[in-house]
Amino acid sequence: MSRPQITQPASSIDRLAVKLPPFVPSDPELWFCMVERSFEASGVTSESTRFGYVLENLDPRYAAEVRDIIINPPATEPYATIKAALIRRLGTSQKLRTKQLLGQEEIGDRKPSQFLRHLQNLAGNSTPENLLRTIWSGRLPQNLQTVIATMKDKQLDEVAEIADYIMEATQTQSMIATTATPTKKHEDIQQLTNKVQALQMDLHQIRRHMVRGSRTRSRSHSRGTSSQRRSNNNNKSSDLCFYHSRFQDKARKCIPPCRKSSGNLQGAH
Repeated sequence: MSRPQITQPASSIDRLAVKLPPFVPSDPELWFCMVERSFEASGVTSESTRFGYVLENLDPRYAAEVRDIIINPPATEPYATIKAALIRRLGTSQKLRTKQLLGQEEIGDRKPSQFLRHLQNLAGNSTPENLLRTIWSGRLPQNLQTVIATMKDKQLDEVAEIADYIMEATQTQSMIATTATPTKKHEDIQQLTNKVQALQMDLHQIRRHMVRGSRTRSRSHSRGTSSQRRSNNNNKSSDLCFYHSRFQDKARKCIPPCRKSSGNLQGAH
């Protein structure tokens, strides 16, 4: 005997099929848009089922913002009620968004297209596109402003994509230049080192040449002094006769002319 098949309620099937994204307290309106797309894809249409999904995904600190609705949910449209309350109580008012838009919002590390979408979110539907274009382009880098000023006939989203491409190309060139700079510095340092080494070698050679020249002059001076001494001795010797040149003061004979001639010495025999 076969068992009777049990048909599960549609809401039970929906609960197993739907997976909601984490709650986004900074932008509850965006979160509810994502949630409703998931509900539509899974065929979840019941207000009470949607309400239950929202409660399951609310952190307690944000659930406290809608405590009154959770404790006493309305008999009709509980999902629509909690949705409106969370957007109103956690979301930024349009007045504050407009003030932020007109304030000092900067591009930071975002792409131009990301910055545009951020400003569009702040602007809502009440800000004219021409004003939004002016605000957005005026807060881009100067090189992008110059290019964008020539694209007034293009759609704003298309201009933002072009700005993304230009910024990416500029950053790539900057990275290449930054990477090349250390190499260039290394080459400059190497060239300077080579020049210093060459100068040191030249200086060493000059010093060796100077020392060699000094030694040569010293030897020449010594030879000149010795020659002079010998010349003087020769001159002195030429004034003496043979006996005095050979025997000096011990000579017993003398042959004139001789500067040591003496009456005591006899001439040669």
